[in-house]
Amino acid sequence: MSSHWIAALALAGLLPNLGILLRDRGFSSLMALPHLIFWTPLVFLICLTLLENGADGTYQLMLIVLLVTNFISLVFDLRDWVAWCAGDRDVA
Repeated sequence: MSSHWIAALALAGLLPNLGILLRDRGFSSLMALPHLIFWTPLVFLICLTLLENGADGTYQLMLIVLLVTNFISLVFDLRDWVAWCAGDRDVA
């Protein structure tokens, strides 16, 4: 069952950015917000799934890659979100 939540949270972090991208007509630091909202619990859920031995083989490898990728992304997203809140609203 956690696999459904993992997929839903992964997509939920991406889909709202389409609206932000279209509204801002480019990439802005605001795009970090959906990642922070949905991918933070995703990272915890992946850790929980891996710790409970709820994954093995290829699925386990995929979860590890997703965990590392999202963790690195969240570090950059936190920096971008702080910048956006501080007034950096530039669009790339």
